[in-house]
Amino acid sequence: MSGDDAAPDLREATLTAVRWVSAARLVAESAAFAASLALARLVPPAEFGRTVVALFLATVAQSLSSQGVGSFLVYEKHPDEAHRRAAMLLALAVGVGGTAASMVFAVTLAPPLFGDRVAELLLLAAPVTFFSALVAVPMADLQRRLAFRRIGAIDATVSVVAPVASVAAALAGLDGEAIILAPLVATGLAAAMTWASSRPPRPGWFPAEAKEIARYGAPATGSSMLHLATRNADYVILAAWLPAAQVGYYFRAFTLAVDYQTKISGILLRIAFPVLSRARDLEQLRRMRMRIVRTHASVLFPLLFALIPLAPTLVPFLYGDAWRPAVELTQILALGGVVAAVGTGIGPLLMATGHTRILFSYNLMQLCIFVGAVLLTVPHGLLAVCWAVVAVRLVGWATVQYTVVDRVVGIPFLASLRADVLPAFAASLCLLAATWPTVALLDDRAPAIVVLGAGGLVGFAAYGLVLRLGFPATWGDLSALLGRLAPRLPKRSR
Repeated sequence: MSGDDAAPDLREATLTAVRWVSAARLVAESAAFAASLALARLVPPAEFGRTVVALFLATVAQSLSSQGVGSFLVYEKHPDEAHRRAAMLLALAVGVGGTAASMVFAVTLAPPLFGDRVAELLLLAAPVTFFSALVAVPMADLQRRLAFRRIGAIDATVSVVAPVASVAAALAGLDGEAIILAPLVATGLAAAMTWASSRPPRPGWFPAEAKEIARYGAPATGSSMLHLATRNADYVILAAWLPAAQVGYYFRAFTLAVDYQTKISGILLRIAFPVLSRARDLEQLRRMRMRIVRTHASVLFPLLFALIPLAPTLVPFLYGDAWRPAVELTQILALGGVVAAVGTGIGPLLMATGHTRILFSYNLMQLCIFVGAVLLTVPHGLLAVCWAVVAVRLVGWATVQYTVVDRVVGIPFLASLRADVLPAFAASLCLLAATWPTVALLDDRAPAIVVLGAGGLVGFAAYGLVLRLGFPATWGDLSALLGRLAPRLPKRSR
């Protein structure tokens, strides 16, 4: 590689990326979390249940162009102007076609399947597909340049403005529309900011280059769509089967136990693919992947394990007593969040090594098993569905680790288990053992904020102690990460 594509030192690039993307995510998630608290008290649970199908559509739309078109520009070693112009044309075609298809579905099939109210919200969310298509190519250019400082600024701005707009709409008296407004504002503003940061090329038809993009992007898109379908099929099935309020409780529990950890995982996903794609050889890729996933698990595991004993106090404290039925669902799904945290790095790894077809096949299998499990358990209630979600995720992760990551990429399953999972898992068990009796001792004897503070403090102290004494390498990586994230103070002049 030469010129603008010359790869910088990847360790330094990765740490720099973590700092900027993490700073952006901190701003973004703080705003999103504050908005979720406000919306939970302004919008009834049943209305949250009615938005899940439209939010699924918005999530698919945001991934469609980036995976199908933008990912090729990041992966390809030497994309030329013809590749970029062909990619821009394909992205616009996906955006226009996807928006039209969403509108047709909203006015034809959605009303008999989900009801008129859900259909209205689906129609409102349809333009997200077009806005997302505008982002794909300029964002890929920023990722190729490893311009994570600019990417972080875009993410932070978008993620503050969108929740503010959503809460303002709820205060004005809107219900589901206020929730759907967030992805609409986010994608529209992201399109404007990425175009200002990286000028997109003129669309052009170049058959050979378009074929290259499709050869890589089609299975990447398919695998991404299957992954998103697996993550959201339960919402769609529950929306068609159960009352809207119960869907809302499940939505709240899943958001706390699984979705919130994916906010941190988004840092890994944003960084891992472009960084791993620049690895010199397979050995460097393996080392980088191991340290990224291990550090990722050491950050997320304590949060998820702490959620299990803290949920009975945390959920009503944050969202109000109306959401108390979501407590037990949250505790079960936290285990699914743990599995999801470990499996997050598989997609970027397979894409960086060019195994998009294998990734597609795995996600297809996972979707079929997941849909079958939810359909079998939904007649038995939400608790049964939650346990099915955990079981399917655990079996799916173990299967892909052994059959794909081990056999295809060459990273041994047991070695990966010891390096990636064991340190954070062992320390998190100690956190659980310390937090649960603390919460039980203080429950009904102290205010909720005291219970949460004491339980969290004792648990995280136990976690850090075990990690430092028992797993110094993981502790060192985590300390390096936290040191890079900490703001740098100017040196005092003498």
